[in-house]
Amino acid sequence: MQAGKKKRFLVAGGGAFGTILGHIIANNGHSIAIWSHHPSVVQDITKNHRNSKYLGDFPLSPSLHATSHLAKGVADGTTIILAIPAHSCGSVIASLGEWVRPDHVIVHTTKGLDPCSGKPMSEIIRKETCTRKIGILSGPNLARDLGNGQPAGALIASHFPEVWTHIEEAFAGSHLRIYPSRDIIATELSGAFKNIIAFTVGVGKSIGLQETALALLTSRGYQ
Repeated sequence: MQAGKKKRFLVAGGGAFGTILGHIIANNGHSIAIWSHHPSVVQDITKNHRNSKYLGDFPLSPSLHATSHLAKGVADGTTIILAIPAHSCGSVIASLGEWVRPDHVIVHTTKGLDPCSGKPMSEIIRKETCTRKIGILSGPNLARDLGNGQPAGALIASHFPEVWTHIEEAFAGSHLRIYPSRDIIATELSGAFKNIIAFTVGVGKSIGLQETALALLTSRGYQ
């Protein structure tokens, strides 16, 4: 695809984070659909421009729509963003395998490993689909902050510059700055370890540790 050309995206996952990513991409003028297995979410996004189940009254882009038909969403899109929790992501990836084409770009946002195999999601995508244009979008981002226009950043890790370009163009001009990287495994493992560190910090806070000690736990946790 030529740089700057309008692209077609599918966000698989109708939770708060996936919906907000779709909202931003839609506001950037790209064709975008949200896939969800919840019929009420699909109807709410398409008819009311809301995702009341996960985002309350937050107004979504009027050009954003949703579908419950994964096959159609895959056929219509050229870039697939998987915004699905780790415990469900593997089964969705397996379903994608039937419809994904070699020219598809697949990017996941999962912070965690596949609970069945213990493998990173990029390896599950590589095993279950025919595409090799795989990436991970990772950052310390909360859906509400992104939706409210707070400045934010995220890393797009992939061995393929084409994947960087698709994601950079998806969010170009928005408050979400995208930084490219080639280190997929480190990005995935950091996202998984983040959950352990966050749990440890939460325990520390519950027993009365203050900011200095919590900062130490966080910084040492990544070393």
